Amino acid sequence: MPSLFSRCALGAATLLAMSLVAAPAAQATDVDDARTQVQELGREVEIAAEEYNDVRVRLDTQKSRVAAAETRVSSQSQAIAEMQAELGALAVETFKRGGVDPQLAAVLGDPGDYVSSSSALTLMAERRSTSLSTLKTAQEELVDLEAAAAAELAEVEAMEDDLAARKTRIEERLAGAEDVLAEAEAEAARIEAARRAAEERATRAREAAALAAQDDSTDSGTESGSAEGDSSNNRSAGGSSDSAEAGGASASAGAEFTSAGTINCGGTSVEVPDDRVATVLGFACAQMGKPYAWGSSGPNSYDCSGLTAAAWAQVGVSLPHSSKAQAGYGTRVSRGEMRPGDLVFSFSPISHVGIYIGGGRFVAAPSAGDVVKIQSLEYLPFNTAVRL
Repeated sequence: MPSLFSRCALGAATLLAMSLVAAPAAQATDVDDARTQVQELGREVEIAAEEYNDVRVRLDTQKSRVAAAETRVSSQSQAIAEMQAELGALAVETFKRGGVDPQLAAVLGDPGDYVSSSSALTLMAERRSTSLSTLKTAQEELVDLEAAAAAELAEVEAMEDDLAARKTRIEERLAGAEDVLAEAEAEAARIEAARRAAEERATRAREAAALAAQDDSTDSGTESGSAEGDSSNNRSAGGSSDSAEAGGASASAGAEFTSAGTINCGGTSVEVPDDRVATVLGFACAQMGKPYAWGSSGPNSYDCSGLTAAAWAQVGVSLPHSSKAQAGYGTRVSRGEMRPGDLVFSFSPISHVGIYIGGGRFVAAPSAGDVVKIQSLEYLPFNTAVRL
């Protein structure tokens, strides 16, 4: 019969084993909740970031319109100056003949200024009415152009203010998501450390109980053989784990061309339709593991539309840094028609984009706290896809 010591040791080992299941399981629930919150915050950050990207694209367009309006104003001002000079000469002729037409006086001011500076240009009297009408129309157009340019400039400035406010809100949400993520990771590390410590204590208690039982038992040889068998099994299991880890490291290697028409994307063999797509996917897959950062288009970090824009830029295709704007490029294809290289968009309204690799998967920069990786359409709502 086992001694009192061995029975106590066995009881302690049992209690420790139970604690390995109970306490960490409860803590793991808290960590899972925290990680879920991080994922939700990260998703909110991605949505806000893509809204920011879309506004930034609109802002660039608006600035171009303002510049075009200012150019038209300048051109129209020059044309009016030329017409005024021409009418100035006509005013001189009219003045010499005994007075200034009231219409000319209204548009030109004091005709004496023109008498002292204008050359002796003779204009046909019948041109006067037409020239005046043209000048008045040009002046009205100029006023309209200047007003339109001012209105568009004010709109651009308002957009810039809104953009700054959006940027602040995005950064605050991103900082909050990162804080929650850091707390969740620290909690996970503490749980893992506690689990290992408890496991070691339980192992020592079991060993002590086994030794005590060995002293009380006459069948020590059998128990010794069993212990050696367990040790051998543990060593064998450890070797298998090492082998699996080595295989996993190999599978997570970056993209490389393995054969014509095929690339290796993070351990996944991808058949590509042409060299152009091979270049795009080769670049995108080589970015795997780099962190998500809103508004970023590389080379050290990316957001979703920043990654797709950078990848397609490798073959000379210029895409706006906005998932919503990118959905308006190329040719729409159905989900069943998708092939590697197509841009695939998720959510409604669109706020996520990646590059399809086949098999319902695509390469993308997911959200805050994550890295560039392969995602599955099984877990994301498909919106549309385009081929460039």
